[in-house]
Amino acid sequence: MEMDKGHVYLKVSIDGRTHYCLLDTGCDLTLIPAVIVGKDKVRQSSHELFAANWTKIPIRGWTTIEARLGKTPIEINGLVSEHVTDIMLGIDWLQDYGLTWNFLKGEIHIEGETHRLVASENRQPWCRRVVMAEDMVIPSRSQLDVPTKAIFKELHADQNAALDIWATEPGEIKNGLLVARTLLPNRADNLPVRLINVTDTSMKVGKNMVVSTLEPLAPLPKQQKIAQRSKGRFNNRRYEV
Repeated sequence: MEMDKGHVYLKVSIDGRTHYCLLDTGCDLTLIPAVIVGKDKVRQSSHELFAANWTKIPIRGWTTIEARLGKTPIEINGLVSEHVTDIMLGIDWLQDYGLTWNFLKGEIHIEGETHRLVASENRQPWCRRVVMAEDMVIPSRSQLDVPTKAIFKELHADQNAALDIWATEPGEIKNGLLVARTLLPNRADNLPVRLINVTDTSMKVGKNMVVSTLEPLAPLPKQQKIAQRSKGRFNNRRYEV
């Protein structure tokens, strides 16, 4: 039997809405997106959150939410952050419920019941992306550096975590609104990204709107740099006959 690859999400119900929770054995503490937690339900916490390369991820605090797994009521305790999109059930939650995970069948056994794991609702491959940090208006026929923040799909499984420079992917966010290639430092907040409005009307971009996925950038090997410089000098020579 072949292992059910990609099926690592547990479907739960919170306040009548379906949420896909990532089972993350590499995460010590459970993480909860701030968007699904009311501000009045967040308690202060002294915990700190770091990605795989020790990039600090800002948190709002700690919370407890009530959920249902099938017909079984469960509690999810975890850190609240604006920098994740899915609930990440860490090793703390897995141990609290004595969860047994059958990797081959893609299912878990919890509270006397077996539950099938599913794939992510969002199948697009990405590890980091930037979203708007606040509402902004881009004037017509202009370009503007807008404040964005990084969103992490996972915190520990990023094979590019050691890289210090990332870049946006140039493209069109919506009709007439472009995102430029922008080099960004390896941090979670205060990431300025250049947007270009080529239309004759102002455009509003709302908070948390996805701006771009991020691509990791690595420095060229020394020998490749030398080869490119030599090629450039050769191509720029002038010859007279």
